[in-house]
Formats: sequence, C-alpha cells, structure tokens
Amino acid sequence: MSGAISKEGMDFPAKQGAPFYDRIGIMERDILASVLKVEREVGERVAAERRAAAEYIADCNKKALEETGLEEALLRETLSEAEGLLPAAAVERAAEIENAAKALADALAALDSGELKEIVLKHLVRILPGNGPPEG
Repeated sequence: MSGAISKEGMDFPAKQGAPFYDRIGIMERDILASVLKVEREVGERVAAERRAAAEYIADCNKKALEETGLEEALLRETLSEAEGLLPAAAVERAAEIENAAKALADALAALDSGELKEIVLKHLVRILPGNGPPEG
C-alpha cells in the first residue's frame, strides 16, 4: 500500500461526524486559545495606543492654542505701546525738521545779496537750457 495514508497513529478523540471543534485535539485547542488571546491583547493594545495618540494630539492642540493666545496678547500689548509712542515720535521728528528748516532759513538770511546772487546763478546754470544764466 504505498502512497496510501493510513489512519493508524492519528488520534481523533471524537467521532468522524462531530463538529470541527470537537475533532480538534487538546493541544490544538490550547494553541487556538493562545492565538485568540494574543489577538485580543493586540486589539486592546492598538485601541489603547489610539486613545493615547488622540489624547496626545488633543494635549498638543490645547498647548498650541494657549501659546498662540499668549503670543497674540503679547503682540497686542506691543502694538498698543507702539501706537502710544508713534504720535510722540512723529512730534519729535517734526520738531527736528522744523529746527533744521529754521537753521537753514537763518543761514540764508545771514547771506549778503552778492553771496545769494552767486548761489542762485550756480543753480540756474543747472536748470536753464543753453550755455548759462541770462545776462543782464
């Protein structure tokens, strides 16, 4: 009987017509139970990791919102201070320009007519077309 498989040495504890789970040996049942237990544990760990990840993301979002709120408050305060300083700075700059204009006006007023004519002619040469200032 070469090539034939005999049932000798095979141990089937239940009848041939019994359901599959009745035909599984004790060792196979233990393995199946272990596999199911491990599968359940893996599922529980995955669910726990998902919960932990969701909590971590929620915590990061909360911290980011808090930091953004603090940064916004700081920027608003800085803007308020800058707006308060702006008019004072503008008044100070206007005073500087006014003082410079007065100094220039005083310097021009101190010139005699000969010096003033010389300055005007020098600038007219640049402005007028032709070879120079008009004669006369």
